[in-house]
Amino acid sequence: KPYINCTAITTIHGGSAQRPEVIEAVRQAAYYHVNLDELMTAVGPRIAKLLDAEAAHVSSGAAGAVTCATLACVAGGDPEKIQQVPDTRGLKNEVVIPSWSRITYDQAIRSVGTRIVEVTTAADLRKSFGPKTAMAAGLIHMGERGNPFSLEDYVSTAHRHNVPVLIDAADGTPHRPNPFLRRGVDLVAYSGGKIVRGPQTAGLLLGRKDLIRAAFTNSAPHHTFARPLKVSKEEIIGTLAAVEYLVTKRNLDEEHNQYKFWYRHISDRITQVQGVKTEIFDAPRPGYYPEM
Repeated sequence: KPYINCTAITTIHGGSAQRPEVIEAVRQAAYYHVNLDELMTAVGPRIAKLLDAEAAHVSSGAAGAVTCATLACVAGGDPEKIQQVPDTRGLKNEVVIPSWSRITYDQAIRSVGTRIVEVTTAADLRKSFGPKTAMAAGLIHMGERGNPFSLEDYVSTAHRHNVPVLIDAADGTPHRPNPFLRRGVDLVAYSGGKIVRGPQTAGLLLGRKDLIRAAFTNSAPHHTFARPLKVSKEEIIGTLAAVEYLVTKRNLDEEHNQYKFWYRHISDRITQVQGVKTEIFDAPRPGYYPEM
């Protein structure tokens, strides 16, 4: 059935519309064979340079990026630990997450065999880390004011215990400079099929080189827990094309105005029906799309 999308980028509605340049890059990539290890080794540094990150990894959506990040923190690059997962007995398997930053998507973390340790207050945070803590995680809004503790407090507390921090910014824009990496966060996950406008099933993991390397080691095409989270050569090249276009040519302000124009047009038509009302919401933070 025809579907009018007034939510811009949500996965259940098919994500965003791919750029024509991305579609063409995917089409070209489909004609060729390639060693995926070599392709990832070349594309990762290129994307990292474009986005001013230390390293980058193309994943199977933001959820795949979160899972691979968790594996990197739990198993690292140790072959024995990698093969042991999701049995995490004897491994660091606890992940600290603020209670006000938990959503159903943390299934991507728990699936690895980790246990979530919830914290709510600054006092909770100080006593939440221990010898079993593998990672601290949070959502994109952790960088905003009004939370029980700041992102800087969260990062500094985790780093005092040598624990890396992951931010799930799936529906965000990978800005330059990155607002999370420059504030000390170790890893940030983005969707490749939302604001980036790449393949809907692709994602990005940006951050520390050692952890990015471990995330790739723990993912396809290697025989690991994340082997099912395969990323094709088409998705890799399509994501690269999307990032290149995002950094060099796209104007998000113009795109936002286009969305508002569409929404006003839709609103003018459907509000002619008695009892129908509409409301257009501005983007909640820089880089987001408006919704209706």
